[in-house]
Amino acid sequence: MKRLLLQLMLLVLATTGVAAQDTWTVAGSSAICSGKEWDPSATENDMTSTDGVNFTLVKEECVLEKGVNYEFKVVKNHAWGEEYPSQNYILTVDATGTYTVTFSFNSDTKDVSANTQKTGDAVIGDKTWTVAGSPAVLFGTEWDPTNTANDMEKQADGTYRLEIKGATLTADAVEYKVCANHAWSESYGTNGGNASFAVDEEGTYDVVFTFNTETKAVAATPTKASSGIDGVSADGIQSATARYDLSGREATDAQKGLNIVKMADGSVRKVMVK
Repeated sequence: MKRLLLQLMLLVLATTGVAAQDTWTVAGSSAICSGKEWDPSATENDMTSTDGVNFTLVKEECVLEKGVNYEFKVVKNHAWGEEYPSQNYILTVDATGTYTVTFSFNSDTKDVSANTQKTGDAVIGDKTWTVAGSPAVLFGTEWDPTNTANDMEKQADGTYRLEIKGATLTADAVEYKVCANHAWSESYGTNGGNASFAVDEEGTYDVVFTFNTETKAVAATPTKASSGIDGVSADGIQSATARYDLSGREATDAQKGLNIVKMADGSVRKVMVK
């Protein structure tokens, strides 16, 4: 009888068990997440707890830049589906340098916070700024920060500029952002969202994008063009600073048909080669 009771008790324990503690992970900008860009599966960003309710994660030697928004969420069990807060938590610092960042999360209240402590100085070098957006007829590929055909050129006044010539646009809005170093970790639009513009009528346009690295202001100016194809000579194509196919892949030489070329002045043109 005692053996039977023991077996029943073991069976009850096995079937009910003790609920496993959830894992909470910080996922966000790579600068504050050990180089992992919005990766909820990165175990090196798992938070720890001594009471099963209050969780923390400390990241040291994070190089953070003044005025840049670093964003993150706290994600449950290494997968998107339950994460906090509903909008990204935005972290900024008042001075460029190296920082220790302490993340905190309460699994009962779902409160999220982050504190920074400056530990040293840092120098941020020039970045590559790229325009990414939609539609593909303008950008070559949609929402692709790695498309080097859309890299901006630094101007004498320190601002950045990209001109895309000969794009056929409709009355639908064009949306875009300016991204740093071919990634979404740092990107700028307007009012925290995408920047946009629209043309009054369908046609072929030259579009000039500008970006101010100090104010983080982005702008786009479309001008109606007479033709979608530039009359650049074969020698001019060969002397261009870069050449691309219609998928945005860099090409060594001009190809027969339609080419996308970046000229020395930073403008991007569509050129037909017969």
